[in-house]
Amino acid sequence: MVLSGSIDDLFRQKSLQEIHGVLKQTRSDVESKKQELRELVGDHYRSVLESSDHIRAMSESAALISTGAERIDALIASMRTLAANPPSAEPPKSSSRGAAPGAGTDSPAEDESDRGYRVGLRVMSLLEVPETVRGHLGAHEFVQATRLAL
Repeated sequence: MVLSGSIDDLFRQKSLQEIHGVLKQTRSDVESKKQELRELVGDHYRSVLESSDHIRAMSESAALISTGAERIDALIASMRTLAANPPSAEPPKSSSRGAAPGAGTDSPAEDESDRGYRVGLRVMSLLEVPETVRGHLGAHEFVQATRLAL
């Protein structure tokens, strides 16, 4: 056995005080290696925790984007429905300034057409998002591009 041979040689060649010094040095080396290992494991553990936080945040962002995409699909479908079956336009009523207080000034058809118009404006602004994001990315404005994309 090589180890026992080297230990035997150590006892033959060194005094007891020198052997105690070698023992102290060896124990010190072992403790420093243990501490190094603890720090290495701790660093990797923190790294794993940070990665899991980032992965969770990305998952939440993906869910929000998916929900937004589904909402956009629904809005586009409603726009197609409105385009295929436009609401009947009633002739505009005279100014509501002379109307009695509390009298209804908006008809359901006007509410629906206003809603359709607002939905159309929203869809148009959503369709411009990719071009705006590309512009921000081209100008190296990554934060603005990310905010707009989310």
